[in-house]
Order: sequence, then structure tokens, then C-alpha cells
Amino acid sequence: MSSSWLGWAFALSGATGCVAEERDHPTLETGATTPASESTGSTESTDASATQGSVDTSPISSSLTSKDSEDTGSDGGSGTAGSPESDPTGTSWADGTDAETGESEPPLPLPTLDPGVIAHIDDVFSAWDQPDSPGCSVAVVQDGAPAYMQGYGVENLHDGKPITPRSVFHLASLSKQFTGASIGLLVLDGVVAMDATIGTYLLSLPDYAQTIRVRHLMYHTSGLREYFIGLFSHPHTNQEVIDFLDTQKLDFATGSAWAYSNTNYVLLAEIVRARAGKRLREFAQEHIFTPLDMRRTEVRDETSSMPNGATKVYELSGGEWLDTTLSIIPFKAHGDQNIWSSAEDMAKWALNFTDPMVGGSALIDLITTSGSLDGDSSAYYAFGLIPEHRAGRPIVLHEGRSFSYNNHAVYFTDRGDAVIVLCNAGDDAWAPTLAGQVLDIVF
Repeated sequence: MSSSWLGWAFALSGATGCVAEERDHPTLETGATTPASESTGSTESTDASATQGSVDTSPISSSLTSKDSEDTGSDGGSGTAGSPESDPTGTSWADGTDAETGESEPPLPLPTLDPGVIAHIDDVFSAWDQPDSPGCSVAVVQDGAPAYMQGYGVENLHDGKPITPRSVFHLASLSKQFTGASIGLLVLDGVVAMDATIGTYLLSLPDYAQTIRVRHLMYHTSGLREYFIGLFSHPHTNQEVIDFLDTQKLDFATGSAWAYSNTNYVLLAEIVRARAGKRLREFAQEHIFTPLDMRRTEVRDETSSMPNGATKVYELSGGEWLDTTLSIIPFKAHGDQNIWSSAEDMAKWALNFTDPMVGGSALIDLITTSGSLDGDSSAYYAFGLIPEHRAGRPIVLHEGRSFSYNNHAVYFTDRGDAVIVLCNAGDDAWAPTLAGQVLDIVF
């Protein structure tokens, strides 16, 4: 399955003129990868009613975040992300204290893995465990609890601040699972329909895109062209991605084939805004990040700045580390990427797959199930996640690579196990391979 899937993806990208080396191709095997980077972009403030069509501003019901789908209790928190200037979510915890309340942050959980197992994991990252090198942050979840979290290398070569499990990284395409979960919550609440045509929700799309269905976006079967081929040379927003589609055509008949395209998830973010009456930034904060106490996780959309205290990112060039952080500043598209988080927060999200405080079991079943082509053959893709098996156990996974950030996450859906690796050292720290090595050691 894996090799044919990747071959199909490459064949489509080549046939349609997409630049493979600037694509983020998800990897099915947890210890292997297809070197390809990812596009970027963002959303500028626009009138939602003008660009997204009619907005249903009815309140979202509390069922969105109840632990069991039949519950109707509180959604676990009402805090929405503030303006870009206020730097909410995560950024105020950079020194371990909430800047507004003065509340001290709880300590990291103590490791529960055998010391010998921990030593083997540390060996995997020994090349990065240096005071003059970028590196990685790692979280291992076992039996429904964090079992080991550690940082290797530094966040910033200028001040030598060490990477920790609370260091903030650009998630790149790991962001898609949160866009998918947001749509999933709206689907379960009856606000969005997977079989609805996206022209029902987004009125400003060109005619050729009007009959694409929400599920086609989610499963990458829409045929919409990858947006960065026309926008990669200058800063862009979600609205510019929509405008870009006016000059394009479908790469293939909708529903007839599969091709990974970041454009799909930009449009899904816009559907969240159109149907929930709030931006993905606010919706995900209120219904996912706050209920799960993901204090350092946020969507960056209208602001071009990185979160305060986020890791810088580097590429090795001529034997020296080149700071490439400035390359990420102008790009603001979201839905496909531009969510920032930490290994600790991603471990909290991992626990939701087997003990779902957000969305209940109905959401987990929905977002971890593969879609299909219109001819019923599998599309090998779910809601920003790739369902697979490892040693006979069901998993979902995804990688994320953009602007030299390199990440990988694997979640077991039968029991509370997971491995998350977030890195800021470009291709030299290849997260899918590193995560695969940790999986071999622990599971």
C-alpha cells in the first residue's frame, strides 16, 4: 500500500506540473520519508460575509467538546484567541509563569520509562544534544500517560536557550489534523455536511470549484491545484489563495484521483470561519486547545510575527548553521499549516485519541477513518491524518515540514501510545526517521 500510494502522489505531481521538491508529502512508513518541503501562507482580515458567503452565527452547541457524544455539558473553556497583538495562548507561558495571572506552570510529569529505554532514546538524539546546535523536542506517551519528554539542542543559537518539551515549534502540516478536527466537530454538530458542495459555504470561488464537496477537500481528492506554485514568491493570505484559484483549473476531475494539495486545507479553514462565525484561530482555541490545556498551541493567521519565545530554525550550510527564521515571517496562510505548538501540548492532544475529552468517540472515529475516491477505492487519507498499521496495531500519523521545521507524530488508536518529534534543524534532523527509531525502542 505505502509504495503504490507514494508513487501515485509523485505521478500526479509530475503530471500536473507541481514542483515535487516544494511539496510536503505525508509519509506512510513511520521510519521513512519522501524528501519534500511544504508551502506556506495565511489569512488577512477580510469581511467574512464578502469572501465566505453567508455566515451562520448561531452558537455552536456544547456537544462539540463533551467527552461522550451524548453528553451536553460544558465545552471545557470559553477562552478565544485574542488579537494578534495580544499574543495569547502559549506565548505568555514562555518563562513558566502566566503573564496575566502570575500562576505558576505545573511541573513536567516525571518519566515512567525504564532508564535503559530512556538511555536508548537519548542516544538517538545524541548528535543534537549539544549547546551549539539546534535540535529536537520529543514526547513519548505510553498507556494513556506521558512517559518521557525531553529536549535536545537549543532553541536559539544566539542565546543558547535549551530546547525543552515546552519549546514552541511551527507544526507545518501537522496543523492539518487540527483543521480536520475543527471541521469534524462542526460536522458532528450538524453545522457542516461532508457531502455539501463548498460553493454552498464559500460564495467567492470560481465556477469550476463550486461543485467540489467538503469531503473532496478533506481527503485531497478535489483536484484543486497546489497554491504555492503561484504564490510562493511573495507574502500571501488565505484570501490570496482563493484569488489564485480564479486563474487556475482542476488538475483532474474531482473525486477521480488523489493528490496532496495544501489548497484544500486553506479552504477548510475558511469553511470553519463561514459556518462557525469565527476564525479557525478562535474556534480551535475555544473547542480544542483550551479544553485540553494546550497552553502553548495557537493558530497564527493575521499576524506575520512568530509567537513570542518560539524556536528559531536553522539549516546546515558549509558546516555552519544558517538562521533561516526570517523566511517564515511574511507567510500567513493557515488551515494547511501555521499552527504552533510544543511536544508537551502535542502529547495532550495524543491522549485525546483514546480518552477523548474533545469530541468524544464519535469525533475520533470520524477523523481517523480513511476517505475514498468517488469510485469507492481508498484515498489513504483521513482528517489531516494518515491511517496505517504498525506491528498489527492501528495508528494515524502525519509529518510536517516547512521553513526547515521538521516534525512527525504517530498516534496509536487502540491504546494511549504515541511518539511526537519536533525539530528546528532542517533536513539534518529528519523527524520521521527519528520518530521511527523511538517507536522501535519503545513499542
